[in-house]
Amino acid sequence: MLRVEFHASVPKELEQPELNEDALAIDEAAGRFAVSDGASTAYDSRIWANMLTARFLQSPVVNHEWVTALIREYRASYDFDQLSWIQQSGIEQGAFATLLAAEFQPERVELELLCVGDSLAVLVENGTALKTFPYSHAEQFDVDPTLLSTRSDANEFITASQFYSQHSTTWSLHNNSVVLLMTDALGKWLLEASVKDHSTLQQLLTIGSEEEFKQLVMTLRETKQIKVDDTTLVRLAFGVKV
Repeated sequence: MLRVEFHASVPKELEQPELNEDALAIDEAAGRFAVSDGASTAYDSRIWANMLTARFLQSPVVNHEWVTALIREYRASYDFDQLSWIQQSGIEQGAFATLLAAEFQPERVELELLCVGDSLAVLVENGTALKTFPYSHAEQFDVDPTLLSTRSDANEFITASQFYSQHSTTWSLHNNSVVLLMTDALGKWLLEASVKDHSTLQQLLTIGSEEEFKQLVMTLRETKQIKVDDTTLVRLAFGVKV
């Protein structure tokens, strides 16, 4: 079984956690896990991010029909007649968010991953990062990512024949494998800092409380090692719990 060892999210504004535009959803029994980062520059991306992660737990087959149905639900949740013209304009311009989703396949002992955008997954074996997805270098976070949108015209990339080959991968798990799922601020820091300090990864492997994670993020912000942004981490472990 793939179990959740730890999960937490630190908002950009500590005094306003309700504005956190990161979302995470977990169904340990079904082996499904998802994180999303709503784009701060778009209208109400927080709601969109939460809808994406929640829907993956219900239906893990992400395709054009999947997104289209979710867009209909998103738009139906608003009463346009009660909105200001600014709010209406914001909805028409669209909300945008990343999606990093994982589903455990117990019969094959594999983890299927799908990522749209700049979140990061890390496969750890014996304390060493063996694989990262979709990025392997910190500089890749500097490029504007592809995002899922509430605007249908912005999701045409999903219909491309190479969508799954570009946005998904499968990892084989072994006894004591650990998988980390994180949003972009933490992902960029990990890839950047690990080049110079191999103990960086250990910090994420040993964090045991939300307060400890919050203190790490605050320290990284204060020392300008990480951008001030909503920051989310999920740690999954496979094998016998010691």
